[in-house]
Amino acid sequence: MQTEDFHLDRPLFFACRHAREVYCKDIPAGQGKVFECLMSKRFDQFMEPECGNLLAERAYWMGRDYRMAHPLVKGCEKEMKDYKCEPQSQYEAAAHFHLAWILLCLENGAHLAKNTNPPSAQCQHEMLAHRQMMLTEFRMAPELVMHCSQEIDKWCSPRGDIEAEGRTLHCLMEHASVSFFCRE
Repeated sequence: MQTEDFHLDRPLFFACRHAREVYCKDIPAGQGKVFECLMSKRFDQFMEPECGNLLAERAYWMGRDYRMAHPLVKGCEKEMKDYKCEPQSQYEAAAHFHLAWILLCLENGAHLAKNTNPPSAQCQHEMLAHRQMMLTEFRMAPELVMHCSQEIDKWCSPRGDIEAEGRTLHCLMEHASVSFFCRE
């Protein structure tokens, strides 16, 4: 599975050829840009179901392993080192937790270093794009994933997976006795 180059992910390439020509014809392949473009159009009424399903699957796997978020990792490589953003193994094992951790770490580092070591324009763009993807795909902000990780593990998914289409958020809402941090 390759989200970095659309042409290398054969199942996605064949399922989404038409969608690429309709929605992303001016976007060059590489660095995850076609994938990002297609994801932004995933809920369009004319998107082929097979393409939309494969895009959802790729977004799920990207959430499970932040390294598959090639545009974010590439665009923010320097900032990830400067701000010391790496998965925290002492915390929850849920991989979505680590994508949220990376994104929040980058955003916090950018805020703290805005006068001394601000993030590049490309990194700022990627942080915004990936936050939007989390909000759109999972209907959850990274902060919610971080603060509610115990509740997600306990009630919604024993592996800590974040379900698409807001299912995890609805699960959390069904349980009234959430921790103080999760309610924030």
